[in-house]
Amino acid sequence: MLIGFTKSLNNPYREVDFTLVGHYMIYNEVGRTEVDPMPIDPDFKITGRYFLMALHPVLASAAVRGEGLIRYRYGDPVKGDDFWLWNRVRAGPAG
Repeated sequence: MLIGFTKSLNNPYREVDFTLVGHYMIYNEVGRTEVDPMPIDPDFKITGRYFLMALHPVLASAAVRGEGLIRYRYGDPVKGDDFWLWNRVRAGPAG
């Protein structure tokens, strides 16, 4: 595990955990550019998803290696985000 130490006001030396990720992706379905006309993905009109995010696989630290997550944010402020977290399946010893 990659460990670093930083100073803060209440704890002069606190441990910071670093994570290394293989891929990180965000796709905005509304307003993907800063130039007019602002495009809207047809999927937004069907699903109401404002953006999609994926992070996978986690490469380090060893405790979470192989894990990943997916998150959908919706345009409707009343509806919460959908969030999935998965673990890599680890084979046990042959016996």
